[in-house]
Amino acid sequence: MLAALVRPVVLALASAALPGILLLLLLAAPTITWAGSPLWIVGIVVAALLTVLTTIFTLHYFSHSQEAHENAELARKLSLIQNATRQVMLEFDQQNAVRTACQTAMAISQADKAALFLLKGQELVLTGSVGVPAVHLMTRPYKAEAWNGGGLRVVNNTATLAADVLDTSEFRAFAEIPLQENGTFLGHLTVYHHQPHTFTDTELKLLSTLGSQIFAALNLNEILNQRLQREVQWQLEQLALMEGIIQQISGGRDFNEVISRVLDTAARTTGADMAALAMVTEADDLWVIRHEYENGHAHKYHQSQTNRDGIIGHTIQTGTTQLIPNNQQIPYYLPSATQTYRSSLCVPLQKDGQVIGVLAVESQQIDFFTEEQAIFLKNLGAHATITIHNTRLLEELQYQIGTLTSLRELTLKLSSAVETGTVANAILETALHILQAQYAVLFHYDETFKKLILLDSLELAAPPQTEQVVTILRQTAYQAVREGEIQTLDR
Repeated sequence: MLAALVRPVVLALASAALPGILLLLLLAAPTITWAGSPLWIVGIVVAALLTVLTTIFTLHYFSHSQEAHENAELARKLSLIQNATRQVMLEFDQQNAVRTACQTAMAISQADKAALFLLKGQELVLTGSVGVPAVHLMTRPYKAEAWNGGGLRVVNNTATLAADVLDTSEFRAFAEIPLQENGTFLGHLTVYHHQPHTFTDTELKLLSTLGSQIFAALNLNEILNQRLQREVQWQLEQLALMEGIIQQISGGRDFNEVISRVLDTAARTTGADMAALAMVTEADDLWVIRHEYENGHAHKYHQSQTNRDGIIGHTIQTGTTQLIPNNQQIPYYLPSATQTYRSSLCVPLQKDGQVIGVLAVESQQIDFFTEEQAIFLKNLGAHATITIHNTRLLEELQYQIGTLTSLRELTLKLSSAVETGTVANAILETALHILQAQYAVLFHYDETFKKLILLDSLELAAPPQTEQVVTILRQTAYQAVREGEIQTLDR
């Protein structure tokens, strides 16, 4: 009896894909000997219920499976749009950017070809395409009525399209996605199919999303490219200007001329009212050379200050560029004694990783200097550092050569001199030349009487109060004798 109940159930499960109860009865026909019994009726009912439930489950399963597949496909296409937008924004070549957009549109619509047109005047100009013969689609006259007023246009079968609207001999279906900005039609992204094709709402929405995002990315890309081109052009102009400046600065004959050229260049190129160069000395303070400009004339000043005072000192301590829009808001600003300057720009001068000076400019206007000028001044300072260093080395070398030459000439004079006066005069001449001094005195120290005896003096320009100068020099000479060391005196 149990077999009579189970057999219809097994048959129903085995025939889940067969929709009718009639087929179950036919399959159960060999057991007709017990047909009509209560168990047989129960089996038929259970089998029928199982068939219905199995059919419902199967339909439900396939329905969810189809929905899951559609969702996965939608996610994949949205990912394609996202990746395409990112690539277009990062692409410097517009043709490559447009090609990426067309390839993505073809992938979304499973299309055979795609093209991007932009409106220029009254013509739609082909900007780029994938698979579209450019010779046929380079330009088109734009007619608002033919292009649905610049809106979406879908043709599932070109057989229904008027021949004068578009040469469609190669295509059987296409969709034109409008590219708009603030409601203004600016072009369209078009996908083409060789065979008739029904565009779904989801497909068109995805293409519209791609079109809007790609168009925005192309606009941003163009803006960035224009900015980059301006930046490159500015850099080239700065390099050309810097090349001329370097040649001009390097042409300085001595240290002072090089410094003047650096300051004049810094003031001229930035429009500053004052330019200054501060160099760290061996005493670890600053020697500042300042040019203040008025009516095209430079007033030159020199001063010494500590390496911590003012904006220049702050630049030395921090080793960073100081771009100050308002000097009055900076607590460490030291105003000039001659002029009022309201904004400043200072760049450190570095050599072998050490800050050796500062190049500074100031203006009488608030917020006068820019980041671009800071970059330029930093480059100028770097080249000035090299030129100043080389000039110093050259001057030191020339000085050493001059000193050796003077000493050699002195040796020749002493070897032929027979009088004390001649020897003294030769020594003093050499001292004046080597030290570039204006006045020299030679004393003889008498060990017996512990006394300095004036042998001779030589002057290129008579110093004021000569007797007083001699007295001071004598006192310094006595100190040198007592201490056995070279003595210096700053007056």
